[in-house]
Amino acid sequence: GGGVKVTTVTVTVLAIWSYMRGRNDLNVFGRRVEGTTVRRAVLTTVFYFLVAIFSVLLIELIQELPLTDVLMEVFSALGTVGLSTGLTRELNSLSRVVIMILMYSGRVGSLTVLLSVSERKPKVRLRNPAEKIIVS
Repeated sequence: GGGVKVTTVTVTVLAIWSYMRGRNDLNVFGRRVEGTTVRRAVLTTVFYFLVAIFSVLLIELIQELPLTDVLMEVFSALGTVGLSTGLTRELNSLSRVVIMILMYSGRVGSLTVLLSVSERKPKVRLRNPAEKIIVS
């Protein structure tokens, strides 16, 4: 399935809970979750909802449709679940393109799409080896 995975949402919620309790690390079942994993989970969740909100606003600007139906179509497309309120027939070409892009990015994964577009390889910096010397 597409959309945000259960583990991603769980890590995001637990990270927020941990932050609210004043803890620097996220510990689950006696194990520490790495900071990069937490950042990736939060980024994925936030990106997912930003894309959804932007898409709902875009479709609402293009056509005047019931907000609840548009929300259902957008989240269904991102989650690739195939549910519909029957609104798809009423969408014009541009709104249908938005829904198609949402279906594709929901299936591939929103973070995967984002990273494939923006990923840059870091420059490798050569450095001389460090030497320990005795200074007295």
